Amino acid sequence: EAALGVSKDGYQRDWVQCRQCGALTDQHPPASAEALKSIADRYSEIDFQGSSIRAKFDRVMGLPPEQSDNAQRVARIHEFLSRWPLLSRDARRALDVGAGMGVFLAQFLRSGWTGVAVEPDPVAAAHLREIATFEVVEGLYFGEPELGQFDLITLNKVVEHVRERSAS
Repeated sequence: EAALGVSKDGYQRDWVQCRQCGALTDQHPPASAEALKSIADRYSEIDFQGSSIRAKFDRVMGLPPEQSDNAQRVARIHEFLSRWPLLSRDARRALDVGAGMGVFLAQFLRSGWTGVAVEPDPVAAAHLREIATFEVVEGLYFGEPELGQFDLITLNKVVEHVRERSAS
């Protein structure tokens, strides 16, 4: 909101829960398409606010598991996968679409998996290559078969970056 110029004075965000599935979402004043595009164009600059992506990566990776939503997500997924009967116990491979800082994938791969990160932002993709823990594909993901097969494909905070396309 700050990147859109929304003032803290008088600001209100409402949380709404779906009566059918229980999912929560927040509602706040809508932004124009132009304002959202300006945020998309400056996403890394806004997100890291003067610090480096590596500094934020190191800070998040250093959090105790109980304070890290990434560590908790990794634990939940590994726990689920431990009960998945069709998953091979060797040569397990993950694809993380919209890998961002790479925190999730770096933590997830500590258990012996290998992985590929797909990230369209050039600043984040350069950072991911510096981590050198997994293969990095800079760009959008379109289901390219040349990336190979995966036992797990993850997406987190990606849908909000997908622009609506009209049917032709």
